[in-house]
Amino acid sequence: MVSVSSPNPSPARPDAGAASVDPIIGRWSGKDGGERANYQLFIHELCGILGVPGPRPKSSDAAEGRPPFLIVADVGHCIELYAEFSRSGGVYTPFPDARSHRIHLDDLRRPEIRERLRLVWTDPLSLDPARRTAAVTRDVAAKLAALAKSLEKSDHEPKSAAENSNSECRISNVEWLQFGNSRFQRKAAA
Repeated sequence: MVSVSSPNPSPARPDAGAASVDPIIGRWSGKDGGERANYQLFIHELCGILGVPGPRPKSSDAAEGRPPFLIVADVGHCIELYAEFSRSGGVYTPFPDARSHRIHLDDLRRPEIRERLRLVWTDPLSLDPARRTAAVTRDVAAKLAALAKSLEKSDHEPKSAAENSNSECRISNVEWLQFGNSRFQRKAAA
């Protein structure tokens, strides 16, 4: 198990890309023996294909708190990610969810998987779903504010502008629900 607490100050290398992942997958696939002897080399090579600095020695700085991620490496088979973003001693849960926290070696060919792992090393808190939700909320609020200002500038009556705005939101909501739930689509259309 490797804990990732913060990025190493040494410079990162660029992502190696899918082509250079194949030799590493070939070398490590199915290598069951000597996990304790091989995990450091495996993590070092993984960092190489991700273009990130390797793990740094654990410091005695208690102010750091617990690391946001724990990585479990089953050398020769898969990597599992567990996260606890509060860093306060809570329970680590599968990341991003219980169905996709396990990354098989062949998955390293996928750029989005390499990017997720790269962020675990370089900017782990950027993967916090609460931060992403807050960013989306701020973005929507900014767009609604811009819409309100444009309606004010075009001399719409406040009540009329609010009704139009509310109507647009409802239409967008129904359209979204139509894609996701055909049973609701029939109810909405009726």
